[in-house]
Amino acid sequence: ALHASPTRGGGGDAPVRLAALLAEASSEYRWPLDVAPGPDVVAGNVRTATGQLAGMTVYAATFALLQERDALATAFGDDPAPWRGGALVRRFTGLAELRHVKVMVEYREPLVTAEGMTGEGALRFGRPAVLDDPAALAAFEARAEQAFRLERPGGDWSKGKHIATLDAAPEQVKRREITRMLGILERDRGDDR
Repeated sequence: ALHASPTRGGGGDAPVRLAALLAEASSEYRWPLDVAPGPDVVAGNVRTATGQLAGMTVYAATFALLQERDALATAFGDDPAPWRGGALVRRFTGLAELRHVKVMVEYREPLVTAEGMTGEGALRFGRPAVLDDPAALAAFEARAEQAFRLERPGGDWSKGKHIATLDAAPEQVKRREITRMLGILERDRGDDR
């Protein structure tokens, strides 16, 4: 699920994006416990936390993501101009059903500085300036936590209100990039470990 809003976010008229991915592994595989963002992240994780959503432990990470490394940059169908410098991302990742199900929700705002600069102007020493502003990061993370509600009626992912299976992904979504974003699977060895 991909949602874009041109008028909600941190700076009044700042756009926001919300991406939700639900991936299920076959019975032979499961997702590894390491849910840290991969190599596409700029300057590593800034802040991480653990919490509970819909009865599931969720790992949260805040990081910057440049547009050219963003698997979903072209998939939202909104105005790409504010996003040319990249995005500030709060990613929530959870594992369920004995790690056979992976849920990933990302809240995104364009990378900007306190002065409102985007793109290269938002960088300081090659690192997004907002990453060095604890108050701005805390406010961003609070907005991210209010941007969605995770539902799991009766503990079953398949009974959600707005889940729809597509015959084919939209052309703008590159499956290989999404696969890289979700990470690798490990073989489920059952009780033999």
